[in-house]
Amino acid sequence: MALFGSTTVIFFVSFIIVLAVLYLYIRRKKYATRSKEVSVFVDFMTILIGVASILAAFVSIDVMRSQEKLQNILLDIQKKEHQPVFYVRQSLSKSTPNGVYDIEDYSIESFGGYMASPAKIEHQTMICVYYRDNSKPYSEGIKMYYPVIYYNGGIDYKNISGLLYKTVGSEYLKNNLCFNRIYKAAIEHDRNNNVYTEVKKIELSKISYIDIYGDNRNVYYIDSQQTTKEEYDVIMTESKKYLFETKSIDKLTFDDILNIIESLK
Repeated sequence: MALFGSTTVIFFVSFIIVLAVLYLYIRRKKYATRSKEVSVFVDFMTILIGVASILAAFVSIDVMRSQEKLQNILLDIQKKEHQPVFYVRQSLSKSTPNGVYDIEDYSIESFGGYMASPAKIEHQTMICVYYRDNSKPYSEGIKMYYPVIYYNGGIDYKNISGLLYKTVGSEYLKNNLCFNRIYKAAIEHDRNNNVYTEVKKIELSKISYIDIYGDNRNVYYIDSQQTTKEEYDVIMTESKKYLFETKSIDKLTFDDILNIIESLK
C-alpha cells in the first residue's frame, strides 16, 4: 500500500484550501482598501501554489510506491513461472512375474524451470498409527508417527532437471509385503478386541534448492502431495520421540507398535 492514498491526499488538500480561504476572509476584513485586497490576492495565490507543490510531491510519492508494488508483483509472477515442477512417484512392482506386488519404490523428478544447483533431498518414511479404545467413546485416542527404515537407501542424482532422487534395495526388503503384514495384523487385532487401529504408511520429503534468481527455496511433500512447512514440521517433531527405536520394515511387527501404544496410555 502506498504511503499516502488518494483519500488522504484529497483530505489534506481540502484542509489547506479551507485554511487559505479563512486566511483570505480575515485579511479582507482587516484591510478595506483595494491595494490591500490586491496584496491579499497575491498572498492567496502564493498559498495555492504552495499547496499545489505539496500535492504534486505527495502524488509523486504515491505513484512511485504504486509502481514499485506493481513491479514486485510482476517479478513474483515471473519467478513462479520459472520454478521447477516436482513429480513425486510411488510405484509398486513384483519380485516374481506371477507373484504379488511386494516391492515399493519412491522417486522424485523435476520438470519445467531449472535450478541454479542440484537440489538437496531429505526423505523419511513413517508408519502413522491412530489407536482408539471403543470402550471409552469420549477418549480422543492416540496418534503417533513412527519412523521406519522402509528402503535400503536412496540415490541423489545431483541433477538440476529430470530424475533427482530414487530409493534402492526394496527388492531385498520386500517392503510393501512387510507393511501389508502389519496392516492385516492390525485388522485382526481389532476384530478380537474392542478397539480401532488405523495403520498407514506416509512418505515425507523436503526438497531444498536455489532457483535461477538465486533465491533459496524449500518445497515439502507428504506422499505425492505438496504440503506446508508447518504440517511437515509437526510430523517430523512427533517422529523424533521414537528415533532411537527405529526398525527396518522387515523387522517391525504389529506387537512392536502395540507396545509403543501401551507406553503412551
